[in-house]
Amino acid sequence: MKKKIMNDKGISLVEVIATLVILSIVAVFIMGIISSSANTHVKQVSANKQLFDVSYVLKLVTKDARRTTDLTHHGDTYTFTSSLDPSLLFTYTFEKDNKELYRSEAGGSPQLIATQVELFKIIGTIDLVINLELKDQNGKILKGNTQIFFRK
Repeated sequence: MKKKIMNDKGISLVEVIATLVILSIVAVFIMGIISSSANTHVKQVSANKQLFDVSYVLKLVTKDARRTTDLTHHGDTYTFTSSLDPSLLFTYTFEKDNKELYRSEAGGSPQLIATQVELFKIIGTIDLVINLELKDQNGKILKGNTQIFFRK
């Protein structure tokens, strides 16, 4: 009878290579998942920022409209005034060339409140419809609108 020689003192080179191959395959899958997650995160942050910008502008215009009683506009400039309090004056200026929206209070300098604005329009005099469109970094248009009434 032949004796089999068993060596339990270590691992062979074939076992080490097989382990490295398996670990490499697992690492490639994990890196793919991490990369995909990072890309999704960047897209979601961009979309959330644009959504926040639309929401912020609509809330600001709504707040100013409710504090005032009248709206006048000339071209792409909208001015909210109050017949009860002349110090209440809010002006929104949409610059189509720069795609920027500015807001200024009575006597104050204009402040940039939104960029990449494709459309800013207020329709009506007592029953207002505010339309706003912003473009994100990927060129996708995000639309927002609201309808408000002047409190007289």
